Amino acid sequence: MPYYYLKSRESQEALRNYKYSGSDESYIYKYVLSPLAAYLVDTIIPSTMAPNTVTMIGFSFMILTYVLSIIYCPTYDTEAPSWLYIFFGVSILFYQTLDNMDGKQARKTGTSSAMGLLFDHGCDAINVAFGVHIVASAFLCDSNLLLSLIFLAPSLPFFIGTWEQYFTHYLLLPEINGPTEGLIGLACICFVSGVLGPSFWKLTTFYDALVKVAPVIGTY
Repeated sequence: MPYYYLKSRESQEALRNYKYSGSDESYIYKYVLSPLAAYLVDTIIPSTMAPNTVTMIGFSFMILTYVLSIIYCPTYDTEAPSWLYIFFGVSILFYQTLDNMDGKQARKTGTSSAMGLLFDHGCDAINVAFGVHIVASAFLCDSNLLLSLIFLAPSLPFFIGTWEQYFTHYLLLPEINGPTEGLIGLACICFVSGVLGPSFWKLTTFYDALVKVAPVIGTY
């Protein structure tokens, strides 16, 4: 049945006529990330590069982070080397930047298509699972309940947003959203784990946190 749906005349017509419509109301996206992506597309990315290639390069970094996290902390109770958490954070920001660039590259080259959008959002959907694994590794999450909450935190908004877009034909990302502030927050968590160690998140009181943070701040 799914094969028939993709091959039906109605679905092919819908794909040909589909036009993406949406907006990101995040101030960080409007005034920082979007101008940065536009600058990089105009100055670095050649016109011969396909938008899906831009998407895949960023997604490849997330695949690599997932593989490394499986190797170094497969059960979320083993502390990985500090450099790995820093690499996690850098990869997340790198993926976010390229994810903002692929659409601009498509418009620059005149190759925007429904299938390109499907590929982009498909990578985003898979990346939700990768992000959950990275957070669990950075937190040393050994609680099934906490792991479930970490999984639901990005998955539910992604599902509801996609569901809403299906019926309204418009993707509206609010002032604070997952693709912008959420990924930046995830990267910050990884950076903290890289500098202070993932055990930092298991400190029981605010005083204990200050005791551990103060010497690190004093060294900079």
